[in-house]
Amino acid sequence: MKFNLIIAFLAASIQIFASSPTTMAVMPNETTGIYKVVYQGLETGKVKTTILNSKQQVVFSEVITNVASFIRPYNFNGMEAGEYTIVLEDKFGKQVEKVSYKKNKIESTIHVAKLTKENGKFLLTAVNNGTETIRVNIYDSREALLYTRQEIVTGEFALVYNLNGVRSSSIRFEIIDNTGKITSVAY
Repeated sequence: MKFNLIIAFLAASIQIFASSPTTMAVMPNETTGIYKVVYQGLETGKVKTTILNSKQQVVFSEVITNVASFIRPYNFNGMEAGEYTIVLEDKFGKQVEKVSYKKNKIESTIHVAKLTKENGKFLLTAVNNGTETIRVNIYDSREALLYTRQEIVTGEFALVYNLNGVRSSSIRFEIIDNTGKITSVAY
């Protein structure tokens, strides 16, 4: 009798779980601000994805049809930092997961050095924890612009500038990052 009762309970549990909502997981990437949503359904069908902000306002919604599973990236860059709710709905029900988005702050270090053994050569190095664009401006002693260029820095960047042919009593490097911060070094 006890054995039959356990078998009946297991059979009912399997049936209940078989028709319960499907699997969802959210994998954040704090560096890029991209959240990967992993969905594994019980069968092919329609899945609605909705992202709500902390005020429960819809900030994004889409419907994907004819899928049994997917991995989909959602880019939170450009959104306000805060709490968000990701909702997946299929014919079996809803899956809800809350995420906390923090804006990635890129921290960078910029350094300019005059190469002592190389006349007129300068080394610019930039190191950061993300990707940013910097503007490099080089001026002579009269503040005339000798060189300007944008560089994309991802992780580490280094470049040697050969200013051997420039006749000037001083050289000034001006490096401007994404935030508008100016690093100025004169030799």
